[in-house]
Amino acid sequence: MKDWEASNLDNSEYLGTIEIPTNLEETEWQLFELVVTPTKIVFGGACNVGFLESGYLLRSACRTLDEDLQMLYEELRTYYQDGPRFTTSIVCNKRMYAMKTIKVINFIGNSLWTGYCILCAVIIVTLI
Repeated sequence: MKDWEASNLDNSEYLGTIEIPTNLEETEWQLFELVVTPTKIVFGGACNVGFLESGYLLRSACRTLDEDLQMLYEELRTYYQDGPRFTTSIVCNKRMYAMKTIKVINFIGNSLWTGYCILCAVIIVTLI
Protein backbone atom coordinates (compact mmCIF):
# COMPACT_ATOMS: atom_id res chain seq x y z
CA MET A 1 0.00 0.00 0.00
CA LYS A 2 1.34 3.43 -0.96
CA ASP A 3 1.42 6.45 1.33
CA TRP A 4 -2.09 7.82 1.74
CA GLU A 5 -2.99 11.22 0.39
CA ALA A 6 -6.29 12.76 1.44
CA SER A 7 -8.69 13.64 -1.35
CA ASN A 8 -9.27 17.25 -2.26
CA LEU A 9 -12.84 17.94 -1.15
CA ASP A 10 -13.10 21.45 -2.62
CA ASN A 11 -16.29 21.77 -4.68
CA SER A 12 -17.64 18.56 -3.16
CA GLU A 13 -21.20 17.72 -2.23
CA TYR A 14 -22.33 15.77 0.84
CA LEU A 15 -24.53 12.83 -0.21
CA GLY A 16 -25.46 11.37 3.17
CA THR A 17 -24.74 8.01 4.78
CA ILE A 18 -24.57 4.48 3.48
CA GLU A 19 -25.02 1.33 5.59
CA ILE A 20 -23.00 -1.74 4.65
CA PRO A 21 -23.75 -5.19 6.12
CA THR A 22 -20.49 -6.54 7.53
CA ASN A 23 -21.56 -10.17 7.83
CA LEU A 24 -23.57 -12.58 5.69
CA GLU A 25 -26.43 -12.69 8.21
CA GLU A 26 -26.74 -8.90 7.92
CA THR A 27 -26.87 -8.47 11.70
CA GLU A 28 -23.92 -6.05 11.89
CA TRP A 29 -23.54 -2.85 9.88
CA GLN A 30 -20.87 -0.27 9.08
CA LEU A 31 -21.94 3.31 8.40
CA PHE A 32 -20.04 5.64 6.09
CA GLU A 33 -20.57 9.29 5.25
CA LEU A 34 -20.38 9.95 1.50
CA VAL A 35 -18.98 13.00 -0.27
CA VAL A 36 -18.95 13.29 -4.06
CA THR A 37 -16.43 15.28 -6.08
CA PRO A 38 -16.28 15.55 -9.88
CA THR A 39 -13.83 12.60 -9.97
CA LYS A 40 -14.49 10.51 -6.81
CA ILE A 41 -17.03 9.27 -4.32
CA VAL A 42 -15.22 9.55 -1.00
CA PHE A 43 -16.37 7.51 2.01
CA GLY A 44 -15.44 7.89 5.65
CA GLY A 45 -16.72 9.29 8.89
CA ALA A 46 -17.32 12.63 10.50
CA CYS A 47 -15.86 13.48 13.89
CA ASN A 48 -15.05 16.54 15.98
CA VAL A 49 -12.00 17.40 13.82
CA GLY A 50 -13.74 17.02 10.47
CA PHE A 51 -14.13 14.29 7.88
CA LEU A 52 -11.92 11.19 8.22
CA GLU A 53 -11.53 9.63 4.80
CA SER A 54 -11.49 5.82 4.67
CA GLY A 55 -11.30 5.49 0.91
CA TYR A 56 -12.84 6.35 -2.42
CA LEU A 57 -14.22 5.07 -5.71
CA LEU A 58 -13.12 6.80 -8.89
CA ARG A 59 -16.14 8.00 -10.85
CA SER A 60 -16.59 6.89 -14.43
CA ALA A 61 -17.77 9.04 -17.31
CA CYS A 62 -19.60 5.95 -18.58
CA ARG A 63 -21.72 5.57 -15.43
CA THR A 64 -24.32 7.74 -13.72
CA LEU A 65 -23.92 8.78 -10.09
CA ASP A 66 -26.52 6.17 -9.10
CA GLU A 67 -24.55 3.45 -10.90
CA ASP A 68 -21.34 4.57 -9.20
CA LEU A 69 -23.11 4.51 -5.81
CA GLN A 70 -24.39 1.00 -6.49
CA MET A 71 -20.87 -0.10 -7.43
CA LEU A 72 -19.49 1.47 -4.23
CA TYR A 73 -22.12 -0.35 -2.15
CA GLU A 74 -21.28 -3.70 -3.77
CA GLU A 75 -17.52 -3.16 -3.39
CA LEU A 76 -17.81 -2.22 0.30
CA ARG A 77 -20.10 -5.16 0.94
CA THR A 78 -17.56 -7.48 -0.72
CA TYR A 79 -14.76 -5.84 1.28
CA TYR A 80 -16.46 -6.62 4.59
CA GLN A 81 -17.94 -10.02 3.75
CA ASP A 82 -15.22 -11.58 1.57
CA GLY A 83 -12.12 -9.49 2.27
CA PRO A 84 -10.18 -6.62 0.72
CA ARG A 85 -8.40 -8.78 -1.86
CA PHE A 86 -11.74 -9.41 -3.62
CA THR A 87 -12.42 -5.72 -4.32
CA THR A 88 -11.19 -4.07 -7.49
CA SER A 89 -12.74 -0.61 -7.67
CA ILE A 90 -12.29 0.99 -4.25
CA VAL A 91 -9.08 2.45 -2.85
CA CYS A 92 -8.77 2.21 0.94
CA ASN A 93 -6.34 3.64 3.45
CA LYS A 94 -4.62 1.90 6.37
CA ARG A 95 -7.47 2.92 8.67
CA MET A 96 -9.86 0.70 6.70
CA TYR A 97 -7.48 -2.26 6.85
CA ALA A 98 -7.01 -1.72 10.59
CA MET A 99 -10.80 -1.63 11.14
CA LYS A 100 -11.18 -4.91 9.24
CA THR A 101 -8.34 -6.53 11.23
CA ILE A 102 -9.86 -5.44 14.55
CA LYS A 103 -13.22 -6.93 13.53
CA VAL A 104 -11.56 -10.28 12.68
CA ILE A 105 -9.63 -10.32 15.98
CA ASN A 106 -12.83 -9.51 17.90
CA PHE A 107 -14.68 -12.27 16.04
CA ILE A 108 -11.96 -14.82 16.83
CA GLY A 109 -11.85 -13.70 20.46
CA ASN A 110 -15.64 -13.92 20.78
CA SER A 111 -15.66 -17.33 19.10
CA LEU A 112 -12.96 -18.65 21.45
CA TRP A 113 -14.85 -17.29 24.46
CA THR A 114 -18.09 -18.89 23.26
CA GLY A 115 -16.28 -22.20 22.68
CA TYR A 116 -14.75 -22.02 26.16
CA CYS A 117 -18.18 -21.37 27.73
CA ILE A 118 -19.72 -24.31 25.87
CA LEU A 119 -16.84 -26.57 26.93
CA CYS A 120 -17.30 -25.53 30.59
CA ALA A 121 -21.04 -26.20 30.37
CA VAL A 122 -20.42 -29.68 28.91
CA ILE A 123 -17.92 -30.50 31.66
CA ILE A 124 -20.32 -29.30 34.38
CA VAL A 125 -23.21 -31.32 32.92
CA THR A 126 -20.96 -34.38 32.62
CA LEU A 127 -19.86 -34.06 36.26
CA ILE A 128 -23.42 -33.73 37.53
